[in-house]
Amino acid sequence: MLRHGNGTQSRTARMTRRDRYVLREFLGPFLFGLLLATLLIEVLQVQRQLSVAGASRPPIGDILAGALWTLPQVATMALPVAVALGVSLAVNRLARDHEATVLRCTGVGLARLFLPLTVAGLVLAGVNVVATETWVPLPARRGPAGNSFGTGFVAGAGVLPDTRTRVLVAYAGVQVDPGKPPRLSGVAVVSPKQIVTATSATLAPGLLSTSDAKVHDYDSEGTTVREDRVPTWETKANLDLVRPTGFAVGSGAEESFAEWTRRARAASAQGDRARVLAAETARWFKVALPTLCAACALCAAPLALRFSRAGGFAGVLLSVVTVFVAWNTHLFFQAVSLGGWIPPVVCAFTTHALLTVVGVVLLWRLER
Repeated sequence: MLRHGNGTQSRTARMTRRDRYVLREFLGPFLFGLLLATLLIEVLQVQRQLSVAGASRPPIGDILAGALWTLPQVATMALPVAVALGVSLAVNRLARDHEATVLRCTGVGLARLFLPLTVAGLVLAGVNVVATETWVPLPARRGPAGNSFGTGFVAGAGVLPDTRTRVLVAYAGVQVDPGKPPRLSGVAVVSPKQIVTATSATLAPGLLSTSDAKVHDYDSEGTTVREDRVPTWETKANLDLVRPTGFAVGSGAEESFAEWTRRARAASAQGDRARVLAAETARWFKVALPTLCAACALCAAPLALRFSRAGGFAGVLLSVVTVFVAWNTHLFFQAVSLGGWIPPVVCAFTTHALLTVVGVVLLWRLER
């Protein structure tokens, strides 16, 4: 009995050492890929800002400050790329040096061999989601790139329709400060038998309040019945400033999943299907992008083993191809979600499902 217990402990220790060995092979390429992908995305962002600025030539200090404030979000975007690179290079190295073959001869299946990499992908996906929800919004709100819908921004003219109450609100500008309701300037409120113009208005939940308003009442034939100037005027209206979002830095980064959920409900109460789709797409893709780490880890490992005979460069090439396909598939389904053809939650995780299926099928064929 004692020998059996020692043998069990020894076997457990060997399994632990093997897992740590595989994770060490993964760690170096992963950190290198994270640094490289982060720098690449930051350079692309700076280049985009310079091209948009054009002849205005903003100070280099402002550009560098903006890049620094967006660094947390860029890092979360680069994490799936780093996971794919780390897994591909680790498995490719183990296969080329025949270490994977030796481990399989000892009775270790591929699923068990890749388990540390899969767990690492799942853990990094969870960390990435938490960082996207808690760490990323703080600099996105406070930094120079935080002047976007949701907190501390000033925007130009726009129109807010409420199809259920049949109210249309046009405005010349909008100011939003953290913790305060949006404030509109140069407001015109149009309803079937009334037009109200005002210098300013406040958007509270379910209520629009105007200041220094002029009320124009009309009959069914469009003839003016009455015109009054009142200090304040209110009407029930489910209006909210909801905007679509993309994968570019600064597009909704300052909003949490809960905030996008609130905006989706507000747009639904307002009866605006396009803005409901925009908010639903934003909130589900906000979760889907960070969790690509897990899907990339699951797909990259058997893919790298399958093509390991192509040489050491195959690991880099496979990781690049995996990320490229995943990224473009993600963008495609984002467009599909905004079009309303497929529910946003399905579109957001379709890429994950495709990568998982490819990984499981390859793993099954390699085990045969």
